[in-house]
Amino acid sequence: MSVDQWFTINDTVRGAVKQWAPHNANGTYSGATMSLKLAFAQSTNSIAARLGKEVGIHDVAITAHKMGIHSQLDEVPALSLGASDVTLFDLVNAYCTV
Repeated sequence: MSVDQWFTINDTVRGAVKQWAPHNANGTYSGATMSLKLAFAQSTNSIAARLGKEVGIHDVAITAHKMGIHSQLDEVPALSLGASDVTLFDLVNAYCTV
């Protein structure tokens, strides 16, 4: 099952991850509930991490490959934050599917 079968961009998700609590770029952690659209626009890492945990990191990798990422992806929790290296060409391909 891929990410798009679980959630839509307008769904709300609470940003609580118990064992791993990624901080945002400003150094804070947000456990707030917000729409995926707002969370991704604000780069709220806890929401992306929670989403990855909910759908499964393997499914995140599968969806990334379906969107045009051909680079090898490390299936670790930080994958949902973009922790794997990808080529610029792969990144442009993926953005073109959005």
